[in-house]
Amino acid sequence: MPTNAKTVFIVGAGASCEFGLPAGEELKTKISKLCGEYPKESLNTTDETLRKAIEALAKDSSETASRNSKSLLFEKLPIIRDNMPLAPSIDNFLDTHREDRELVNVGKLAIAVAIRKAENASSLFVDKSNMYNRFNPSKMDRNWITELFKVLVSQRNFSDFLEALGSTHFVSFNYDRCIHQFIFNAARQYFNLSDRDSKSVLDQLQVHYPYGSVGSLNLDQFGIDNFGEDIDAKAAAGAVTSLRTFTEGASEGFSAEFRELFSDHTLLVFLGFGFLPLNMKMLFRGGRLPVKSVVATTKGQSEHSAKALREEFKRIFGKSYSNGHWEKLGSLNIHTVNDTCSDLFWQFNRLIYQNLVP
Repeated sequence: MPTNAKTVFIVGAGASCEFGLPAGEELKTKISKLCGEYPKESLNTTDETLRKAIEALAKDSSETASRNSKSLLFEKLPIIRDNMPLAPSIDNFLDTHREDRELVNVGKLAIAVAIRKAENASSLFVDKSNMYNRFNPSKMDRNWITELFKVLVSQRNFSDFLEALGSTHFVSFNYDRCIHQFIFNAARQYFNLSDRDSKSVLDQLQVHYPYGSVGSLNLDQFGIDNFGEDIDAKAAAGAVTSLRTFTEGASEGFSAEFRELFSDHTLLVFLGFGFLPLNMKMLFRGGRLPVKSVVATTKGQSEHSAKALREEFKRIFGKSYSNGHWEKLGSLNIHTVNDTCSDLFWQFNRLIYQNLVP
């Protein structure tokens, strides 16, 4: 991670909802349905993609024989299915059963299959069955990343756009690849880029996934080459390795690298983020961070919760390190909005634009 990013976006599940992806209760419902229809126990009721992914995992030589047992893996399906209505989230449920590796592995596969299917159903998906199909932003509902893209290209040629993009970092707590899919396709279309220049967009795009993502970030003419596609045997094994639970924590070195992004000139924006204590601790456990402004969506939270969050922000960001000691910041700006991610961009468009100006 390069140092001193001008703008850092912390992206939660609420941000991907603007492209039609599920979050919270909806994701749990989809995972429950993937695992089979209650009360039937036949594997024929299990989603075919998930069933094949489990079979692929069972054959994977990188797992121990006990963990590979097909019957043991399939026995976890009704356990996951029946407990989704009781769990705060699928991540919480897997964390509770962290000692049951077979259940955790099947749960990760269910997450990966559900997210891949959601990518397929999203407004960002490009159907590869017809070579003439293309990225179509006109079919999208109003969303935050379109608004951000407008800011990034405003009064900029391609070179200036790359510079602005390179000073912008995303920390995505989502498993999907929506940010990559949109930015790559939108930039290629807007600037009419060659394949070579298109690749330079992804080279500059900085998206960090503390808990992993559901697939690779390789490219083809439609964008991310497996965006929205069913999981194959290789991807099934990869999902178990790359997706991380609460207990497993963020990828190695993430917290230290994350802190290097910040300076007294950084704008920090939270989009659709749930502010779970565990995630907040992971992000900010190293102590106070210097920033210029903090903007956050708090849609669905009470004013009491929003006020408590603002006080927490003051504790985290209220001082700057200078000349070997911490100094209190007198000009820290904190804003919380009980609104959608796209509405946040409407309210703070000028602030975000000014922060990207060289």
